[in-house]
Amino acid sequence: MSDVGRIPLLLGVVLDGVHSYARLVDALSRSPLVAGMEYTYGPPLYKGTPQIVEALKTANTALEKFDAYFRHGILNREAREELARLFRRQYLARFPRSEGQDVYLASGNVLGISFELLPPLRCPRPDAALRACRTFSHDDSVLAAAERGDQIDRALRAGQLKIFLEGVQNTRRMEIPAVAKLVEQKRMKEPCTFELAINGALPGLFVHAIEPIVTSLGGGLALLPG
Repeated sequence: MSDVGRIPLLLGVVLDGVHSYARLVDALSRSPLVAGMEYTYGPPLYKGTPQIVEALKTANTALEKFDAYFRHGILNREAREELARLFRRQYLARFPRSEGQDVYLASGNVLGISFELLPPLRCPRPDAALRACRTFSHDDSVLAAAERGDQIDRALRAGQLKIFLEGVQNTRRMEIPAVAKLVEQKRMKEPCTFELAINGALPGLFVHAIEPIVTSLGGGLALLPG
């Protein structure tokens, strides 16, 4: 499967409610399979409201800072919509020939959550991790390295979890049968499809790490088109 193993993949993390994004991030931060996390905040979210600035004064950890930005910049609908309008104006001023889809996709970089998974043999259940890696499409050379316990490039174990400022529910993905099926099966009232961008070398490792968390939050995973 080496011919497809390095193609970037998008996994849809389908959950009920915008607030579930914060629950997912919190769960990832505590997962024994996650080696590290990085949080970034771009304009206009960065210190974008007085409430964010005030909340940051008492935020000591990276997760507490994330909570300040998410609670007052994303979860707060009025603040979010104002920040989205500001983002659109700023983006179109920089890229005046951009189309609506360009703005929408770019808004997924305003709040950046990246994380790195442990190599399979360092996971709490290495046999299960390797089995998941074998089950899904993969890069044969990377899988062989994982089975030997060789070093695996961090980029192949890294994922970026996206929420779009211009449309936090990401309703455009409801057209995908797998997403629609999850929403119906889980009887979601406010379905949100957050997007996990990963390298295609070992997607099974991400399923192994994330699916139990997503399931515990009442959601599911779906493969998305690029």
